[in-house]
Amino acid sequence: MGLITPRLLWDRALHPVVGFRSVAQADPPWGPALGRMLLLRVPVGLVAWGVGVLKLSLFTQGLRTLEGPMWSRALELIVRLNPEVRIQDLRSLAAELPSLPPTGTLLLWGLLAVPLGLLGAWLHNAAWDHGCLWLAGGLKRGRGIRRTLSAESEAMAVGVLGALASLLGDIPIAGLLLSLPLAVLALYFWILRGISLAAFHEVEAWRGILAVVLHLVLVACCACGLLGFLAFALFVPLGA
Repeated sequence: MGLITPRLLWDRALHPVVGFRSVAQADPPWGPALGRMLLLRVPVGLVAWGVGVLKLSLFTQGLRTLEGPMWSRALELIVRLNPEVRIQDLRSLAAELPSLPPTGTLLLWGLLAVPLGLLGAWLHNAAWDHGCLWLAGGLKRGRGIRRTLSAESEAMAVGVLGALASLLGDIPIAGLLLSLPLAVLALYFWILRGISLAAFHEVEAWRGILAVVLHLVLVACCACGLLGFLAFALFVPLGA
């Protein structure tokens, strides 16, 4: 199978059951599918990385100087809450904060971080979704992890449309207005992985969707448990 065209991506996004079932019937090896996914997602990931680096650089620059309307209001609020704090002391403390590496260096790091991050997400999704599909009773004999790897690659390739749309969230003001639609869109492409998973394992679509929902719930539970443990460790004295 050759490169995925924009028309094919759009069709699979709008009609995922038919789209993923058609590619799953051919049972292609997961290696080329992974390559196509990276070819689509890495450029978009690099753009997102670049935007994130620029935003982080501007934020840290403002934090070290505490200059600008936003920081002035924050300083006024801190002083109002605690009159003993002096603005000049806060500015001196902020000026001593360590600076980030040069912006150009951070941008170059993206050439390594973005592909590795995508590979990590692909492996994470494959491991968790495969296990959750087993919990949902969707693993058949002879339908092993290789099919899950292919399903994740194809779904993440279609997910480039969601990744492109998420860049709109970085637009000032418009990004805030679009936060809810973008969150719904992200959830849609998360569910899309379940449909691809079901197609490659030749089971009902609801089992694949249940698997990715279980994945989301379990990750949320692990995150909440970790935050609770950290809060306990930080705020509960030893020996209490």
